[in-house]
Amino acid sequence: MLMLLAVVLLAGCGQKRDSNLKAIVEQENASCPYELEEGVTITKVEQVSDNTVAFFITLGDEFGSMLDDAESKELLKTGMLHWFTDSDSPFKEVVDAVISNYGTLGCAIQNGEGKKWKCEFESYELESAREENNSPVVDADEDAEAEEVAEEEAALPAREETPSYEQLVNSNGDELDSMSDEMLEEVLKLGIKQADSNMPMDLGSGLTMKSIRLQGSNLLYTVECDEDQIPVELLEVAKDEMKKSMIEMVKTGDSDMKFICKALVKTHRGMDFKYVGDTSGESVTVHLTTNEIKRAIGL
Repeated sequence: MLMLLAVVLLAGCGQKRDSNLKAIVEQENASCPYELEEGVTITKVEQVSDNTVAFFITLGDEFGSMLDDAESKELLKTGMLHWFTDSDSPFKEVVDAVISNYGTLGCAIQNGEGKKWKCEFESYELESAREENNSPVVDADEDAEAEEVAEEEAALPAREETPSYEQLVNSNGDELDSMSDEMLEEVLKLGIKQADSNMPMDLGSGLTMKSIRLQGSNLLYTVECDEDQIPVELLEVAKDEMKKSMIEMVKTGDSDMKFICKALVKTHRGMDFKYVGDTSGESVTVHLTTNEIKRAIGL
């Protein structure tokens, strides 16, 4: 089954350079301290490795409590991602450089009591978030027109019949080749819904699969880690080996795997496994691009 991929990953346990990255970071740092909003200040921006940029951030008293629990940290991380990727973000140039360098953007955050926490965004996460944040807003007239068209189309005879999940899996995904784009989206969601209905799933070794869902241009698996058994830092160190294991699992996967992976390729999506610590809220994401999945399944 596809969900067993997470267990296999743990068992397994040439970048493109942007020559302007250093200059862009130095320019960004020259404008520090920079107040994002009242109570949130960027004190320093630093290039900590060839392709990693770190923002050092202090929180005022009104936001200091956001470092007290995992849920608040996740909200803070979401807010940071929006600050970096919104269309009016002041950090567009440095984010562009990180994305083009296939790099990482990190946030080292500290409150007034000296409590510290960090989070990171890979280049593909920044790119996906920017795509979502900057998608055009449909006005009321366009929305009404779209609804009218949808009603007209709904009144027409169905041109394609959605196959059952069993049919799709048993065909090793071969039925996907003749489907329209609209039907491909429908059957992919069908497969995800089928898999997610089994959540949460105990994977053993301190891992619990919490959810499977589409997020932007990727299929996201969220796995909670019991940090008494598996420290998140250990997963961070093993990311490269985990990715190799993921690719090998895709190559040799069963019929469930073949169906899901082929549907992802056909709809131009990648695959993410996000491991989240149950106490710290810190996470590690292992990512496969569409092309990596495509090569692995021999398309």
